[in-house]
Amino acid sequence: MKVFDEKIIRKEDSKYRKKRFNLLLKGSIILLLSLSIYWKIGYQEHPADLWTAFLEALKTSYWPYLLAVFLLMPLNWILETLKWRQFITKRLSFWEAQKATLAGVTVALFTPNRIGDYGGRVLLVKAKDNWATLVATMAGNYCQLVILITGGVIGLSYFGQQYLTKDWETLRNLIPLAIVFLMVLWSLPLTFSYFSRFLKRLENYRWIAPFIRNFRALEEMPRVSLFKSLFFAAIRYVVYSLQYYLILQFYGISIPFFDALAGIFTIFFIQTSVPLPPVSALLARGQIAMLIWTPFGANSISILAATFTLFIINLLIPAFFGLIYIIKTNTIKSLGYENHTD
Repeated sequence: MKVFDEKIIRKEDSKYRKKRFNLLLKGSIILLLSLSIYWKIGYQEHPADLWTAFLEALKTSYWPYLLAVFLLMPLNWILETLKWRQFITKRLSFWEAQKATLAGVTVALFTPNRIGDYGGRVLLVKAKDNWATLVATMAGNYCQLVILITGGVIGLSYFGQQYLTKDWETLRNLIPLAIVFLMVLWSLPLTFSYFSRFLKRLENYRWIAPFIRNFRALEEMPRVSLFKSLFFAAIRYVVYSLQYYLILQFYGISIPFFDALAGIFTIFFIQTSVPLPPVSALLARGQIAMLIWTPFGANSISILAATFTLFIINLLIPAFFGLIYIIKTNTIKSLGYENHTD
């Protein structure tokens, strides 16, 4: 009887500790997200002027541009989900993948270089799919990087020569390096089998074996999945660029369409070298945007307001939805500790 009572006590104690850890993890995410947002808003340059610029733009006939940006936001993240799901189709339904994608946005907001995107998605999948989720996220991000650099090289090659004459000597040096890097990225799928054989040797190490097995499983996936992911990445790149163009129009920054796209591609390209979370990187991104749009006579407040508004629509709002999904999820179960016994 005493032994039986001790087992019950240990079981209840284990449940309590798991529940406490679950609450601690979710509370930490809420706290870090709140601090990041507070820091960004509190230290934003000229916050009152940005708010005034937004209100003034709303009073003009340009408000439909803002509405269009809002309407494109769900499409942006649907395409991200479709891109990622190409590598994990058999494990997650579209809706499950969509919720995991938004959870990734939430955690990525307060982690360097969006590394939290991986951890956020893991929190919304079954424990047995954790490693597959990490590998699929890496593959999806790889496809997006290929498209981003491809567009960046094209955009910078044109825009830099036309409008950034003072900085062109410095920026032009990025192009040969980017082209070489791009060639490496495009050739990786062709040499994956050789790389996979090398990685197989690491499966003897238990701590990394699950990751290696799931990574090598990419070799067995149909090549069409890679091309579909690249296609969705390209469409998402176009959608995001169109949102940026529309938000510029909303703030009265009138730029010829193709010149604006080239400038937007250039901004995205330069931003890839900023290893900061999206919240803090806004300071650097605002400076990059000012560098790009100043030659068109745009004032600094409108440029910063456009950058900040796009951040709110495309990252902050989805992050709140992701936070709701995280709160409603048993993260202990997702991380594989639900059935752990002492």
